[in-house]
Amino acid sequence: MRKNKTIKVYESDSCYDIPGKADEFMAFWQRKIDKIPAEFKESARIEIEAVSFYDSALLEVEISYTRPETDVEMSVREQEEINRKQAVESEKLKKYNKLKKELNL
Repeated sequence: MRKNKTIKVYESDSCYDIPGKADEFMAFWQRKIDKIPAEFKESARIEIEAVSFYDSALLEVEISYTRPETDVEMSVREQEEINRKQAVESEKLKKYNKLKKELNL
């Protein structure tokens, strides 16, 4: 089953790269938004969070969009899920055999 995938086009925890002049500021963000393919613009999100700690503060900014995963991404994810399930089952079997041995069953 195909799932949606979130793609980050911009992520920063620093305001130092954001221009101070209004026209440069707007152009900066427009360049980030222009990286989003037209067919996924409706799913675009801009998340801004102010984080403060001790005597400092910073601004975290993330621009992302959502799209369906590709066939390759879906295959990789499905294989990873199979591998995880197999690893869990293998670990359960090891624990079972260890307990069986300890309890002389």
